Amino acid sequence: MPTPRPFCVCDVCKKARTIGAPYKRNSCSLYVHDIKALVDCGEDIADALNKSDISDVDNLFITHRHPDHTFGLRNVLQSYFDFVEEKKQKVIQLYMPKRVHEDMKIHYPSINYFVDVLGLANIVYIEHNQSVTIGDTQVTAI
Repeated sequence: MPTPRPFCVCDVCKKARTIGAPYKRNSCSLYVHDIKALVDCGEDIADALNKSDISDVDNLFITHRHPDHTFGLRNVLQSYFDFVEEKKQKVIQLYMPKRVHEDMKIHYPSINYFVDVLGLANIVYIEHNQSVTIGDTQVTAI
């Protein structure tokens, strides 16, 4: 969860509200422009993408299932679904280790809805020391 946490009255959260950085902290993500790839998506990813003027994600890499790396997945995937017309606008390639996917299906079952029902992502397993090539860019899980 980003800092400051709602309703928290600890000293760090108080300073984050009044002073900002370095006390105010968000989730950490990385965007690779050449291949429109996002690495991890914490719950504040919508704000981060908007502030960075990033308008498209084709590839999304999830490193592990912790909330600060996955809780924004719904925001990213739903961005490509037209709820008025009830149809998907695109399909994202969603890369993660198989174990992470299995954990997410249990702990964040909404991934099943977005992938299996709405068809908003293709799951691609990428394991330790395995590489994928996207365009001219090679990505290796380490």
